[in-house]
Amino acid sequence: MNTNHTSKAQAVRRPDPHTPGPWQVEVYHKDKAWAEVHTTRRGQDIPTQGYLVAIVFDTPDCPNARLIAKAPDMLHWLRETEHYLSSRQSMGHELTAGELWLRQHIRLTIKEAA
Repeated sequence: MNTNHTSKAQAVRRPDPHTPGPWQVEVYHKDKAWAEVHTTRRGQDIPTQGYLVAIVFDTPDCPNARLIAKAPDMLHWLRETEHYLSSRQSMGHELTAGELWLRQHIRLTIKEAA
């Protein structure tokens, strides 16, 4: 018996290395389009502010900062979608070519984000 083998269930349960969400955008210099992305959970060192995740130099509406702030939600829903598709297949439902393509790309994206 190989004791180094990790089951799929064990791999799914491994701790997430990412800063937990949700995150929010705080724009400090809108005219210069400089924003910070913080966690919404407040820090112990600065109770009025979340933990800093990123500093983003962007256009005035800060679309890149807003996209970065949604990363935890997007990763969550990618994992949920992959789990749903895999569960359907394991219950005997045949996935369409489009669903198989989608699951393959979701898995690759999750792997690259880890």
